[in-house]
Amino acid sequence: MTTPQEVVERTLAESSSRGCTVLVRSTSVANLRWARNTLTTNGVAGSRQLTVIAIDRRGAGNGPSAATGVVSRAGVRPDQIEDVVREAEHAAAEATPADDADELIGAGEPGPFGINDGEPGWDGHPGRTEIGVLRDFAAALGQTLRAAEGASRKLYGFAEHQLQSTFLGTSAGLRLRHDQPTGRVELNAKSADMARSAWTGVATRDFTDVDIAGLDAGLTERLGWAERTVNREGAPHSLATFRKVLDINLIGTFNLMRIAAAAIAKTDPVDSDGQRGVVISTASVAGIEGQTGQLAYSASKGGIIGMTVPAARDLAAIGVRVNTICPGIIDTPIYGTGPASEEFKARLAAPVVFPKRMGAAAEFASLVRSLIENDYMNAEVIRLDGGIRFQPK
Repeated sequence: MTTPQEVVERTLAESSSRGCTVLVRSTSVANLRWARNTLTTNGVAGSRQLTVIAIDRRGAGNGPSAATGVVSRAGVRPDQIEDVVREAEHAAAEATPADDADELIGAGEPGPFGINDGEPGWDGHPGRTEIGVLRDFAAALGQTLRAAEGASRKLYGFAEHQLQSTFLGTSAGLRLRHDQPTGRVELNAKSADMARSAWTGVATRDFTDVDIAGLDAGLTERLGWAERTVNREGAPHSLATFRKVLDINLIGTFNLMRIAAAAIAKTDPVDSDGQRGVVISTASVAGIEGQTGQLAYSASKGGIIGMTVPAARDLAAIGVRVNTICPGIIDTPIYGTGPASEEFKARLAAPVVFPKRMGAAAEFASLVRSLIENDYMNAEVIRLDGGIRFQPK
């Protein structure tokens, strides 16, 4: 198999532009996945991505005016390298030039990243993670899964460790290599009746700092937040739980809004209307039509909805618009992965009018962007829910 270093050199050799930068990222990923308190899969996978940045310098000599074209492709074979280079060069030729272009960094000059202490040099093999990096974590996970099973709580999630080796070369002679390990754990807990769910996640480099039992304990507490005003035993809703949910969802949103708005007020207007910025809050359909057992959550999200109009009126003085999105059922890592998770998500999506599925994160992001770009959208609460109307349970 062609090495990353060979791919860099071949790509630069194919370039006919007046400046070229090549990045080859070799990535290996080890992961564990579990569902319903049972380990389901584990393994290691690898991938490689080629990025070509072609520079089209305009005018005589290497003047300051230049345009770039960037193309990234995964799984590029040696016989496809030329096609990627030509595509990048075409993109550069079609791009609008920048007036502040500088020369490429050459060999021996300070670069944006270098070799860490103890890290292999340019000629070394790309780094590769192994399933062994998860060994101690897997042992702790097993204990946590058994404890959850004993408490009639279902855990779903995955742990993933990634090692990416990036090889960078330029037509000016620069050759750099950097290895970056990253890891993450995503854990989803569901009540025995599958009616309540809570998610958490944590980033790590090597899993030695991940307390999986502690993460589960936090989720267990959050599962307990779903309470009725008076439960079946006649006990009242916990006041401490109600306050905590409002502190996180409502007070947290208000706190961030007031601090951000004060900072935005110190900036200069960006258009003839005197606009300085946009605040977009996230509430929930539950803030409009909360279900049984969602009193605290619905109150917190309803409070965010209630802040929308007065906040927009307050912040008009500094040129800041305020809108709120009320998402319905959006597919996020909180629901876990695997067949059981897919079955659970299908039940959740059943009341959606159309399209008959959960919403996607990209659809939420698209609405956020629209609210930013449309200068006349202000003081509005927008549902993003596929037409769903929550039933009492």
